[in-house]
Amino acid sequence: MRVQTCLFQPDRHGDAQAFFAALPGTPHVVLAFGAYDLAAGDAPVLAALQRRFAGALMLGCSTAGEIHRGEVSDGSLSVAAITLEHSHARRASAPVSGPDDSYAAGRDVARQLSDAALSCVLLVCDGLKVNNSALVAGLRDHLSAGAVLAGGFAADPGRFADTWVLHDGAARGGFVTAVGFYGERITMNNGCSSGMDVFSGERVVTKSMGNTVMEIDGQPALAVYKEYLGPYAAELPTSGLLFPFSVRTDAQAEKSLVRTVIAVDEAAQSMTVAGDMPNGALVRLMRADFDRVVQAASVAARAARPAAGQQGESLTLAVSCLGRRFVLGDRADDEAEAALAALPAGAHQIGFYSYGEIGPHISAACDLHNQTMTVATLSERA
Repeated sequence: MRVQTCLFQPDRHGDAQAFFAALPGTPHVVLAFGAYDLAAGDAPVLAALQRRFAGALMLGCSTAGEIHRGEVSDGSLSVAAITLEHSHARRASAPVSGPDDSYAAGRDVARQLSDAALSCVLLVCDGLKVNNSALVAGLRDHLSAGAVLAGGFAADPGRFADTWVLHDGAARGGFVTAVGFYGERITMNNGCSSGMDVFSGERVVTKSMGNTVMEIDGQPALAVYKEYLGPYAAELPTSGLLFPFSVRTDAQAEKSLVRTVIAVDEAAQSMTVAGDMPNGALVRLMRADFDRVVQAASVAARAARPAAGQQGESLTLAVSCLGRRFVLGDRADDEAEAALAALPAGAHQIGFYSYGEIGPHISAACDLHNQTMTVATLSERA
């Protein structure tokens, strides 16, 4: 496998067509993660990218910040061009218009990719129109046995207004797209870590529907949440990115997942979170610690290092949550640098800040995560 990465910055590089035309090679797969506004108007940057790599399978989405070689930027396009030497790839997509068809969209993409030779899948999805948990469950339930899944949900710069993915040569909302990689020689290792600290006792979700929480311990859910937030309650829903939930489905569950509040309804005193919150779930409040957030990026990257025998070039995809960027502020580069430093020398790193991350958790093949750094490394054995 051969990998080339680049970062296009309009204010620095000017003409996108000339920039991409100067890139050598004819890759099989191109990943592109960019600012939401790059799709505005006639989208010359995306059009130039599509023209240059017209023969490649394209996967990409809008972001809340772009990652490239240990740095975080805005208003840019982070690109990786992958040339496969002993493997092949296939693309799949499905429309998704809302929570009710999210599981089916995941299932349909998994079925399109299904094959005994499927090794791993990279996926992006509209970040606002879906039930993220249901979509991941549809994928997980129907992917070929042993296939590894990684990716994330598209974002905008914290407006929670609209997102896009690359679909049939255009930036469009309401789609999930994926690329499957096939063959015995290609593998993907991944890891994820949060670094968030729990600061409340466990409480019970007593009334919910999908990813909307109405009651906690028999009380209005939003009122309970605001008690913990104190002065930060006045800044909801944005401040919800700083205070996610740790969630267990029941008292017997060994694993817990992080779920972020993305919307509040003052009239109904309810909250919407980025993933299912079932009745009976046990929840605790979490908050971020700067040093632990950065350390978590290193933990995730170490878990994603290529296995012994996977020689040569590799591509690392780092997907982190917008909430983590709020915590890190002007030092968001620290997280990207920590993840890069934990990888072998010469690793090719790109990625983005998202509205949800997909990665492993204990025994699960994949799960939806919020407020984590997920790292996936794609490599091919010679």
